[in-house]
Parts: sequence; structure tokens; C-alpha cells
Amino acid sequence: MDNLGCELIVQPSANPKEWKKLPRKGAEVTQEEEWLSSGIGKLIQERESIIYALNPMGVSSVFNHRDEGSSSAWVNMNLAVRHAAGKQDDLSTYYGKYRGLFRIAESCNREEIVYGRF
Repeated sequence: MDNLGCELIVQPSANPKEWKKLPRKGAEVTQEEEWLSSGIGKLIQERESIIYALNPMGVSSVFNHRDEGSSSAWVNMNLAVRHAAGKQDDLSTYYGKYRGLFRIAESCNREEIVYGRF
């Protein structure tokens, strides 16, 4: 996708594990930490074309199955700086523990809208 010039990746996801708990025996970080530190947000950093990634998470309950997770929006920091050059975009909003995390849903187990302007 990157080689073809794609600028936006949308990765719908569903996570059957409890978001705030360890996902398996022997795990040292929560499912949330694992997802946010090594998921789509990390994968788009250093790409040549991909500027943004959206990760809408399914948070539904169907029969005895429950999905959890926090929807998120990400930006490739290297390209965002270049893309914003000469514009009045405020790149100070791209901060936090996870490089490129732009916005994240407040909850992990209910529907909500994540607002933001790139």
C-alpha cells in the first residue's frame, strides 16, 4: 500500500480480550499496551506515503462473545511535519507515550465518536 502511494490506512479491528488486562499467561503488558505500542500506529511510522491510520474498534456483545478496545487515529510523524510545512497546523497535538497517536476513544467497552482534525 505504501509503495502504491496510499496516504490513509483504515484498519477495522475486533479484540476478544479484556482491554485493560493481561491478554495471556506470561504476558507482561495489558492488551491495550500491546495494541497501542506495536499496532498500526507504530507500523505507519517511517513509511514513505502513508500519513494517517484509523483503527475503529468493534465494541459489541453478540451472544456470549464480547469485544473491547479503544478506537484510535494515528499520524506518521515524519510525513506530518513535511505535510504541514507552510501551513498553520499545530503539530503540538501529536504527543504522548505512543509516537503518532493523535486521538483515542475514552472508553474500551462502549460506542463513541473520536473527534479530531488532521
